[in-house]
Amino acid sequence: MSVTLGKQIELLCKKIAKDYEGWEYSAKSFKNKSHKHTDMIVNMLWTGSPISISFQPVVIISNKKIEKIWKKYIVRSVGWTQFLRIMNPEDTKLQYRARIKDIKGDNAEEYIREVLNIGIHMLEENWDFSSEENLLCNLPVNDSTLPKGEAKLLCGDLGTRYCIAKILLGDFEYIERFYYDEIETPLPKRKDDLEKIMQHIHELRSAYEKKGKLFV
Repeated sequence: MSVTLGKQIELLCKKIAKDYEGWEYSAKSFKNKSHKHTDMIVNMLWTGSPISISFQPVVIISNKKIEKIWKKYIVRSVGWTQFLRIMNPEDTKLQYRARIKDIKGDNAEEYIREVLNIGIHMLEENWDFSSEENLLCNLPVNDSTLPKGEAKLLCGDLGTRYCIAKILLGDFEYIERFYYDEIETPLPKRKDDLEKIMQHIHELRSAYEKKGKLFV
């Protein structure tokens, strides 16, 4: 029985992950869980058919405390605390994409290793993993590849998660300023989700007053 192209990619990625200390591969992503507070992820975002696989890779951080509050009050699955697109080294205005039809002919292993190396470098350069407080204090990073990059990263779910980060650090006014548009973003905010967090702000403040920063 022949192995599908997707299965070949999966097996190749698992093989590559073994060469990188602390990294594993599952669910189309390279993951590093060596930090207790935040997972580092290089997501290949690959999709395709039996004969062709398309990649649009991104780097992701997933902070466990932010995601715990998110899941408790928003009641949706946990996800990406923040992400950056992996850009083409030859043209930094274009996302690094590839289409693989043949593992060897299209140099799939070389491409995947290059993406993983770039992704790990981006994680190290853009986020401060020295402590959880340092990580959250320095969010959001600025995506210079996008117009008004930092504001872009405050839109949608990412904006709500950033508000949760501010709450964990003891800034309970930020979410109100964000909700009432004192802080502008180029794309819409998740007002319904923000309101769900605001409904529990007294509960969260009480926890902060009892336990201090990063109280979850």
